[in-house]
Amino acid sequence: MYGKDTVVRFAQEANWAQLPSSGWQQVGCLHAKVSLSGRADSYETSQAAEAGPEYAVARLEAAPDAANLEALAAAALSRDSDGELGSYTLEVSDAAGARRVLGALARRFRLRAGIARPVLEFSFEWVGRNCESAAAFASAGGARGFAFQGSSCLVDAAPVDLKEFSLSVNNNIFPGPSAEDAGVSFLTAGRQAVNGYLCLAGDRRDLVDSEAHALSVTLPGEGGDAVVSAAQVAFTWCREIRSVSEGALQVLYFEGAGGAITGGVDVTFSPEA
Repeated sequence: MYGKDTVVRFAQEANWAQLPSSGWQQVGCLHAKVSLSGRADSYETSQAAEAGPEYAVARLEAAPDAANLEALAAAALSRDSDGELGSYTLEVSDAAGARRVLGALARRFRLRAGIARPVLEFSFEWVGRNCESAAAFASAGGARGFAFQGSSCLVDAAPVDLKEFSLSVNNNIFPGPSAEDAGVSFLTAGRQAVNGYLCLAGDRRDLVDSEAHALSVTLPGEGGDAVVSAAQVAFTWCREIRSVSEGALQVLYFEGAGGAITGGVDVTFSPEA
């Protein structure tokens, strides 16, 4: 599904792959880049390559606002006591109709913003049990997203001159075997893998030191700020865009440095005092 009239909403399921009756959150689509498809993975056995289970895939780029920021973050990051993600029903509607993905888990997502990307972006890849037709629905409107202009960044509680950032999480979703009725029999989340980069003005090669660092980015929005944080990252290498003599501009790449099943990433809304 493509088009500027594309509308997306999602709600958490009480039971996996069962349609929720309430709790719907709507999100605005950046460039309306949304697709829904079924995909069959293949895997090798000792006998031959066999077709794996078919499951639904949905990809979208969303501009969160104060109304849905924490719901989107919870879908991507929150785990229960067993280390599992919550499951969601995702619905996509445009002029051609509407489709629904049941039992969806956030497999991968990325947050990014910068001078060339003036609002905070969430890029999601969801996987779900199956895909089916749904009733069309209209946009409920939305507030302005979170702006990069006026943002701030801290590394180990010290300010740095941020020009762009990207932070990605891979939840390593594993699909179970095919169900008898439709789709896969289960989906389960693995260890979160975290990576990304900071584009900084100034010479910050000192951060590539094999130590764990904490970082946070605060972006202003209507009624409050979005705060993106990672508790433990290790900066692995530095790419120089402009030399120190020319006024240093560097890209510092990082990976998650924690040993837990979750990557220590958090996204919250901090309302104005």
